[in-house]
Amino acid sequence: MTAEEWRRTVDAYVDECLGLRTPPRVTELAARMGISAVRLTRRIRTNLGVSASHYIKERQVAHAKELLAGDATLDEIAIAAGFGTPRTFFRAFGRFTGTTPAAYRNVKKMSVASP
Repeated sequence: MTAEEWRRTVDAYVDECLGLRTPPRVTELAARMGISAVRLTRRIRTNLGVSASHYIKERQVAHAKELLAGDATLDEIAIAAGFGTPRTFFRAFGRFTGTTPAAYRNVKKMSVASP
């Protein structure tokens, strides 16, 4: 598979999980692809430059950022973005963005409200 094919495969799986509001799991994706989680992680790292879990979390955080533009509560966004628990969401969001979901939301709302 090419790097773009790997990306599309992982993206399709993450999108499916987000649609079902279930946490995406490397082990589940690997099982669907008929390879071990270790092999999947190696292939994704080789083709995408990051681990499988990192790439999946990155996609989840990107989805959460989109949801933060709306009126859903942070707990609702945590579940909708597939994090399972608000605590997991807050930690991952902070690692990837350097800020909290609430602070991110406030900055985005202020930037939209500014002329």
